[in-house]
Amino acid sequence: MNKSILFIAATALMLSACADDNVPGFSVDEPAYDSAYAYLDSYAPLKEYLAQSKNPNVHLGVGTSASDYIKKGVVYALTNSNFTETEPGNAMKMASCVNADGDMNFETVENYVNAATDAGLSVYGHTLAWHSQQPVAYLNKCIADKMTSDGPAVVGWTDVKKITYKDGKFGALANPCG
Repeated sequence: MNKSILFIAATALMLSACADDNVPGFSVDEPAYDSAYAYLDSYAPLKEYLAQSKNPNVHLGVGTSASDYIKKGVVYALTNSNFTETEPGNAMKMASCVNADGDMNFETVENYVNAATDAGLSVYGHTLAWHSQQPVAYLNKCIADKMTSDGPAVVGWTDVKKITYKDGKFGALANPCG
């Protein structure tokens, strides 16, 4: 099933996730209420403008910090009241779930998914393999026996660049995974 997904970056959510009230000499106080903006209180939550019954495959989503959402504070409340779908930031990336020794821990992800689905939201999974967030120590251990004095014994990027596309077929490429 194809579904269109609309993700909106919610500044209020990002700021609430980044606020730190433990900095000496710095306090985070609620701003004074400016009556010039009182009209904003009359707007319905964002998801009510979606017309979900007419557009069942369109989701209004937001990325949040899994730990902030699980706390069931302001991020949880704003997410649930304004969106139909959520995505847990870095929590579903491999580096967040796989330790340096290869042990996997999905507790944060499980808690996030349970909290979101219990609140009626769908969860959009995050990129599993991200270029800058990998459990490098563990992955290097996985290929340590495949290294030679000349470098990796598996197909590397240089080998892949040499392969050309001819007559609708790629040249021979050994499976780098064995």
